[in-house]
Amino acid sequence: MDKVEIPKKALAASKSNKKFSFSDSFEKKAALPSLLCFLLIITQCGIMSYIMLYAKELKISSIWIYFAGYIAMILVTRPFIGKIFDKMGHAVM
Repeated sequence: MDKVEIPKKALAASKSNKKFSFSDSFEKKAALPSLLCFLLIITQCGIMSYIMLYAKELKISSIWIYFAGYIAMILVTRPFIGKIFDKMGHAVM
């Protein structure tokens, strides 16, 4: 096996006494999209919980089919939608 050699500059930079900084751990540009995704998911969880409880109140025992279909559609469409998003961005329409 070949050994990987690390340049001395990189080795010295990794041994620097730089203190931990919270701002270095997170990308500031990702804060707004992350917050919006969080709010979307919280809302979606509330709706999904309501659907489940409402189906239970109506005595619908096969509500699991809806959730299984929902998961299946996410698994089928996510790879294609992800590639489109990566190529064209979030504002395709």
